Amino acid sequence: MREILGSSDMKECDQYTIGKIGIPSLVLMERAALSVVEEIEKDYNNIDISAIIFAGIGNNGGDGIAIGRILWEKGMKVKVVVIGNMEKCSKETKSQLEIAEKLGLQIEKNSDYKKGEYNVVVDALFGIGISRTVEGVFGQAIEAINSLKQKARVYAVDIPSGIHTDTGEKMGVAVLADKTITFQYEKSGLYLQDGRKHAGEVIVKDIGISKQFLKEKMREPYIFMYERRDLEKIPKRNDSGNKGTFGRVLIIAGSKNMAGAAFFSADAAYRTGCGLVEVFTPEENRIIIQEKIPEAVLTTYDKKDFLKKMVRKSMEKADVIIMGPGLGTSKQAEELVEYVIKESEKPCVVDADALNILAEHLDWLEQKKAECILTPHLKELSRLCKKEVNLLKKDCMTVTLAFSEKYDCVVVAKDARTITVEKKKQKCCINVSGCNGMATAGSGDVLTGIIGGLLAQKMRSYEAASMGVYVHGLAGEMAEKDLGNYSMKASDIINNIHKIIN
Repeated sequence: MREILGSSDMKECDQYTIGKIGIPSLVLMERAALSVVEEIEKDYNNIDISAIIFAGIGNNGGDGIAIGRILWEKGMKVKVVVIGNMEKCSKETKSQLEIAEKLGLQIEKNSDYKKGEYNVVVDALFGIGISRTVEGVFGQAIEAINSLKQKARVYAVDIPSGIHTDTGEKMGVAVLADKTITFQYEKSGLYLQDGRKHAGEVIVKDIGISKQFLKEKMREPYIFMYERRDLEKIPKRNDSGNKGTFGRVLIIAGSKNMAGAAFFSADAAYRTGCGLVEVFTPEENRIIIQEKIPEAVLTTYDKKDFLKKMVRKSMEKADVIIMGPGLGTSKQAEELVEYVIKESEKPCVVDADALNILAEHLDWLEQKKAECILTPHLKELSRLCKKEVNLLKKDCMTVTLAFSEKYDCVVVAKDARTITVEKKKQKCCINVSGCNGMATAGSGDVLTGIIGGLLAQKMRSYEAASMGVYVHGLAGEMAEKDLGNYSMKASDIINNIHKIIN
């Protein structure tokens, strides 16, 4: 797993390293500058460099001035432009200015950015911690950087200027970087909202900031992302096991003309490794389910059946319950959702129509007996949280953590960058796997099945949910390689699960 930090934790790490460990801030600044120069040289590999450095007046600007000085001392063409009131420079940035001037490197203030031809642009205007809209000379500088991008590669120092470190929100205007060199830890804003597009390729450089502070502090929430090696956390198959060993998943899904959702969830659960799937669905879906997935146990009902008695028998046999894909919002569906939420003693994954029903009856969640994983996309999350989608996009992590705390559940907030949170464990996983070809009908039903399959194999709820999202994305990436983004279907994701879990 890769740890991800927000602005406050990163600042405290800096302060701890400087104040408690005793590594001078100028030493860290030099290391940061050298790491950026290293990336530039790697990309240009003996090609003549003509660079323009946009430096702010804070420590990020000091990094930029040091980058310009190092490039200049290596014989490259360099122009350093300081944006802002130089009298208000931080102590470290003033030191960098003095060093550069003593060596003869010319520093310009708010110069004409259009003069000269550059193939390297360095954005060192703002570091972490930006909290207000960028405007004035700083906004103009960012627009200049983006205009220079047509003929040059843009390198952002730590985070693209104008991107909120924690949420990834674009604060009015923001640098569009080709590469972001960030220090010691990745920042959440590099992967959320506008940040993921503006950061370009993200490179993490170790510059000697102490990790001891994070070991001593209980961070809330602990933010992380999975890597390929984390797939080892998926339970190993028992050579002497049987279908019962690998768990039984009950899928309460489908309605008239909506059999596909039940099939996708069932097939994905099987492909993820569970031992047996039972599909609980209306009678109209019998033939389709039997033909599409004959491996599944099938229980069907019609409008006259007493559903509570029927579903109770199925619930008693199950290890995990999935509820919602294609279920509809009829009176029968509402009765099913209420009964399962209130009476189930097995972990339950709630998706799609079940979420829309639940949004009108949130008090049911307060009466649940078992762990619940909710898997809403942003519109469904908006209904659950009673918040506008625009607000969720700005700070989805905070909103979902608050909801998770209030209703004691795991929340998988599905978006281009899906986040999985659980307030009780103070955990937030930002998922970076996947591709835009996965934005297709049935993809969410597949994810629900994958999570259910992992739960059936005794993974804990939070781990099953967050790992399920990661596996889902990786399977989507494999499908993309074969078919491209335009031609992918939900079934293609299922057909690639075996390449991820084996």
